[in-house]
Amino acid sequence: MADGWGVTSGTNAPSIPSDNLDNPDITSGAWRYTSSATGLPSGHAASSGTLVVTREDSASGGNARYIAHDRAGRMWNRVVEAGAAGAWEEIYTASSETIAAPYMLPEYRGLKISEFLTSDDPAVDQSAEVLNALAALMTDMRYTGLDFEGRNVGVSGVLDVAAKTGPISTSLEDKNRWLHNGQITALTAQSVTTVQKSTVDFVMGSTTAAMANAGSLAAGMSVESAYVPRCTYIVSVDTVNDTIEMSMPAWHSITNTTVDFKEYPTLLDLSGYDRLKNFTFSDFHFELDGKIGLCRLPKQGARFKFSRLQAWNVLERGVIDWGVGVTPIIFEQIFADPHDNGSDPGDRTSVFANINRNDNKIRFNQVQRFRHAWVVHGGSTVYVGNHDWQGKSTGSTRTACVVFTDKNAGAAVVANEIDNSYIELTDESASGDSNRLGDITIVGNKFTMGNEAAADVAWIELHPFTQNRKIGGIFVSDNLFRNPEGGQVTTRVEKLNTNATYGNYVTNITSSIDENDVEKVVFKDNEFTSITYETHNPMTALESRDPGSGGTNFNFNYTNYLPFGLGIKSIKACSAVRVSEDNVNKDPLYLYPRITYGTADGLTSDLHARAQFSQNVIGEVYLTVDVGKMIEA
Repeated sequence: MADGWGVTSGTNAPSIPSDNLDNPDITSGAWRYTSSATGLPSGHAASSGTLVVTREDSASGGNARYIAHDRAGRMWNRVVEAGAAGAWEEIYTASSETIAAPYMLPEYRGLKISEFLTSDDPAVDQSAEVLNALAALMTDMRYTGLDFEGRNVGVSGVLDVAAKTGPISTSLEDKNRWLHNGQITALTAQSVTTVQKSTVDFVMGSTTAAMANAGSLAAGMSVESAYVPRCTYIVSVDTVNDTIEMSMPAWHSITNTTVDFKEYPTLLDLSGYDRLKNFTFSDFHFELDGKIGLCRLPKQGARFKFSRLQAWNVLERGVIDWGVGVTPIIFEQIFADPHDNGSDPGDRTSVFANINRNDNKIRFNQVQRFRHAWVVHGGSTVYVGNHDWQGKSTGSTRTACVVFTDKNAGAAVVANEIDNSYIELTDESASGDSNRLGDITIVGNKFTMGNEAAADVAWIELHPFTQNRKIGGIFVSDNLFRNPEGGQVTTRVEKLNTNATYGNYVTNITSSIDENDVEKVVFKDNEFTSITYETHNPMTALESRDPGSGGTNFNFNYTNYLPFGLGIKSIKACSAVRVSEDNVNKDPLYLYPRITYGTADGLTSDLHARAQFSQNVIGEVYLTVDVGKMIEA
């Protein structure tokens, strides 16, 4: 049975036994250390503090086997029988062809971070040691997990794992990996590198952009421009043709525009791998202290999971999906905040994560005070149980906690608390086609807003980047919209934004939606508290006539109550009015009106409708209208 590992030096090492390895006390389960060269493998300097020794007791007879390795690829074995030490025997020598990381473990051991560390002090840089451990996780098929054993480890700079291991085989790309149970503390601040180009050409719907001297750029850099979607990155650089391939297509064509290309540093960098699958990060704390971001993903991959993590003071970007994309990605039970959390939301530049592909799960997280917590380019996202909060500042703007940029979001937003923030639905990553914008279900959420927010901030923002965009498949029901501090500071719960602009990236382009091609936009069974105008669709209004004031026309005004500034496009239902009884059976007789809306029959707005009867009537008339067109059977 193995009783533990130890290093020959370290501030956190247990007491050294009085005997050395030439005369061990094999009845004790204590870890073994030595401070002299006596008994150590020939030519090895114990004073360097690099020798790792473990003892394995045999099942009977009090015998013991000692195994030592020096992190340079050499391993020794020595057997002790009845108190008599045998000689050290070298049993393994690494070669460049057979080992990808300077480590060796005895039989039946898991992969432990303590095997690689040379200090227990979290203020001491252990970047090289952690890289060695990660390289072992990446390249050895025996091990699927790297256990940090509850340790806090200090790291300086970017851990570029692919640069350490080099290319890996397909079987290694597909193996399971699990990084868990510890903390990494960033020790030194990293800077965001910016390269500016003033002659960039974008073509709407194309992921290729041309410019002079593209060779000064690199894959993984962010493309910061008003004419490409948020969180667009360089996938590859063609130095022959001076072009780049981007992760998202441009939403507008323009020539000779100025673009900033930024390199956002992350603590873990997996971008050197073309493909990786099955990677889990769990039960981990990242103390980033505004010095660095969290993780850059591989160019493409599958089944990445970030679970039960804390990431504090993230520098600019948390998780960067920069390439073809990883699918699916699961984010769950994450607590995170950014380096710019003290700024007004409109002045922040931080994003916790962007996602380029489909079928993702974002659940039970508290990712707060980023400019955007999530920018989702892919479809079919489940967004459930999250608490999004942007903080407070007097008179401040608000920004979206989650941005869905694909026209067909295919998203389910369920049971979240969205506090001083909102959901943004755009088509910026798919603006070059004619499909409709929508396909989202928003149900059972709690939306709140403080008095400090501007009155025109809404919780659901429809933001097309295209002219005459069709919309539809937007279902909003059973939500609570409220200002818990009281006062009608929030005008309405939804809004239409027709400025093709985001953040500091401003254009003079105005977008629009095709109001004649709207299908299935539903706002129903929601609760409103301290909201000036409640939003409904379909919307039912009541008009009545008392005896003595009867008439033929009942006029209805739906101004401010229909979603996204849309007008009436169809009639869903209208009640009849009882006018008399027949003389024989005494059955009531009902009269149905003729319905007009828009600018017909002298009406002046597509928010107005009229029920017109053929004679004077008294009583109540209920008229239900819809912003969507009538669907023919």
